[in-house]
Amino acid sequence: MREENRLQEQVAELIGEAQFRIAPLTLADAEDLVLTGKAGRLVAGFRGKPPSDAAALVDLVLHLARLADDVPEIAELDLNPVLGLPTGCVAVDARVRVRPVERTPLAKTW
Repeated sequence: MREENRLQEQVAELIGEAQFRIAPLTLADAEDLVLTGKAGRLVAGFRGKPPSDAAALVDLVLHLARLADDVPEIAELDLNPVLGLPTGCVAVDARVRVRPVERTPLAKTW
């Protein structure tokens, strides 16, 4: 338990920076979000911890962006925390808020 608390304190040192992109995301957008800034320092391995599976995290970001783009009813989606593991990643908790979306009828083209 002490090790877990120490890790949380170390991660807290890096918190405070947020990056954003507008969907749809490109691979370059997702890689930039995962590999740069404070997130990138965590992914690369922080304070002796092994590096996280960057490809899995990039894939997660791309899939979430695609989901947000494909399902307009999603108003908010929160995964907290997402653990970057040496192989793969896992979302420990998820919260989704949906809203009704007014559908605009398509105009006839003839």
